[in-house]
Amino acid sequence: MPEQNTPNAPDGATQLYYVLDARSVVGNCCSWWRPEGKGYACSLDDAGLYTAEQAAGMRETDVAVPREVAERLAIRHVRIEHLHDDPIVGTAVDAGRRAARS
Repeated sequence: MPEQNTPNAPDGATQLYYVLDARSVVGNCCSWWRPEGKGYACSLDDAGLYTAEQAAGMRETDVAVPREVAERLAIRHVRIEHLHDDPIVGTAVDAGRRAARS
């Protein structure tokens, strides 16, 4: 779809949006459309950016969130499964989790 300029975008640039699937959340994280509408992602790093026209063509339960808003509210976090695979801390993480279950 062609991009369009909007009055909200600085210097005549195209305003871009992340598209939130408002039907559900994952834990306490938003569920964003991936690029080209190919599934969902929790991380903005994996989410797609869409023009207003593209976002308007999605489901009525999807919410176009301006890029600036989503990026301002984003937080960094570390996924536990990545720590399990780390050669430095993976063993300690696994041992700590086993101890917590005992």
